Order: sequence, then C-alpha cells, then structure tokens
Amino acid sequence: MQHKSVFRSLHTHRLGLGLALLLFAACTTQTTQVRNPHPTPPPNLLQQRYRIPSHGRIQISRGPQHAPIQIIEYLNPTHPDSRAIHHFRQSLWKQFPGAIRWEVRLAPTILQDQGYLYARAFLAAHQHNSFWPYLHRFFQRKTPPSHEELFDIAEKIGLSKQLFEIYLHYAPFKMWIDRDIRSLLAFTSPGTPALFINGAYISPPHNAERLALAAKQALHESRAVLEQGTPPHQVYAQITQNGS
Repeated sequence: MQHKSVFRSLHTHRLGLGLALLLFAACTTQTTQVRNPHPTPPPNLLQQRYRIPSHGRIQISRGPQHAPIQIIEYLNPTHPDSRAIHHFRQSLWKQFPGAIRWEVRLAPTILQDQGYLYARAFLAAHQHNSFWPYLHRFFQRKTPPSHEELFDIAEKIGLSKQLFEIYLHYAPFKMWIDRDIRSLLAFTSPGTPALFINGAYISPPHNAERLALAAKQALHESRAVLEQGTPPHQVYAQITQNGS
C-alpha cells in the first residue's frame, strides 16, 4: 500500500509539473507577442524613376489625363507577364476609381513576327476605338490566336472584318511599334514587357497585392506633391524630374 501511495504522489507531481510548464510556455508566447506589436512595414515599390518620353499622335490610354496614378505599360502580346498584368488591371480600376491613367505602348519581342502581328491587330482595333475590348478578348483566350482568329475577335466586338483587315496591313503601324520599342530601350530597363507607375519601374512578379501596393504608394506621393501647391498637370513631371 505504501508503494502505491508513493506512485500516486509521483504521478500527481508530474502532472502538476507538466501543467506548470504549459502555462509558462503560453505566458512566454503571449509576452513575446506583446513585445513585438508592430508588423514589418511594406516595401517601397517606387524606387528608381525614369523620365519616359511622351508620345506623339497615337496614344492608347484610359483614364483622366492628369490622374494621380500614372501607369505606362509596355505590352508584349506573347509574354506571360503582359497576360498577368491584364488580369489585375480591372481590379486596380475598381480599387482606385478615377485615379488611374493607364497608357499602353506596344513592345513585342524584336524580330518575332507573331508578336508584331498581334501588336498590329491591337492598333487596328484602336483605329476603331475598340482597343480595350479587343485586348480583353485577346487575353481571354488560353492559346495564342491564329491569323484567322484575330478577325474572329474583331467580329465578336462588332468590328467589320474588311475594315479590320485594311488597318491590319496599314504600313505606318510597324513604324509606330518600333517607336514604342525604341522609347523603352532608350533608358535602362530589363526590356520588354515593362510596367511603370509614376515613372517607377515595377519589377515582376506582377500580382494583385504588389500592384495595389504600388498604386497606393503612387496615390499618396501625388497627393503630397499636390498639397505643396503643385498644379495637377505638373505633378507627374515633378515626381519624375530626377529620373533617368
């Protein structure tokens, strides 16, 4: 009987010690959490600035001209990054209504005939004021469209196949596309495609969180410049004045 009593006593002691250790660990965890209440601040995505030359007669854009968030996208029709950016475009417009001006410049891979063909199709749609719906239909496809399917896309958004074909072979288009590529290669950048927000290069990966964060930071900095008395039409130039 004495042995059993000793065994019970030891067992009770071990249980008590185990509970004490669990309580101590819980208190230590809570104390650690209290000592570190501030999360790591988000990274500043608007670092190196570029003074991107303005366009001439042809300009593909959407949004107010002097919007606080100025986005310039060099779109490569055959590159997955351009497809990824397009999928997040609509959500950015919804998050920042009336605050974004999104300009698209066409920069297919040099010497890639298919990329040039797609870029010409975008310009043909633009001549009919249908660039954005055509682009959306284009990127809805899971596989690259054939030459004939480019006409099918045009027909689905209400364009005449005959007029679309005339513009598809419009000679100046190649010159305009080459101009876009030259404007990108004129300053330091990783090449095509490329995305700039308020003159700052936004490196891949292009996901919803990073793009929304960059747009939010651009909105805050534009508002800060406006509060200093800068007129709206001079804000972008002020922000990028020290760019490369």
